[in-house]
Amino acid sequence: MSKNNIKKPDKVSEQKLIVTTEHQYSSGPIPHAEELAKYEQICPGLADRIMKMAENPSAHRQQLEKDVVAGGLKGETFGKICGLVIVLATIAAGTFLAHNGNNILGIVFPLAGISSVVAVFIYGTKSKKKEMREQRENLNK
Repeated sequence: MSKNNIKKPDKVSEQKLIVTTEHQYSSGPIPHAEELAKYEQICPGLADRIMKMAENPSAHRQQLEKDVVAGGLKGETFGKICGLVIVLATIAAGTFLAHNGNNILGIVFPLAGISSVVAVFIYGTKSKKKEMREQRENLNK
């Protein structure tokens, strides 16, 4: 019979396998500079197009914000004009009533109109301050 001559090593050799992984994360519409350079190598002008794609939404958002601010200012101006018209109309109505012998209504009517306009402005000011405080708190989070 023949014997298998298998040599066993004296020492068991240990092999270590080191695995490293690298992760890159990017956030936003613009890729890393290395990636942007690779895009430009593949297709000349592509990096510029990518940058324009990132700039266009920003410009659109800024225009929307300008429109919102302008609309808010127009609304405030319209509200002030309406308040002035109401106050002047109640004063004119009160004057008319007092001139025609209704002295009590001539006093009460303008006071009621003026006090309601003042109440609306006070409420509006308080609610605007509250809204701005909430926005400030949300930004600080």
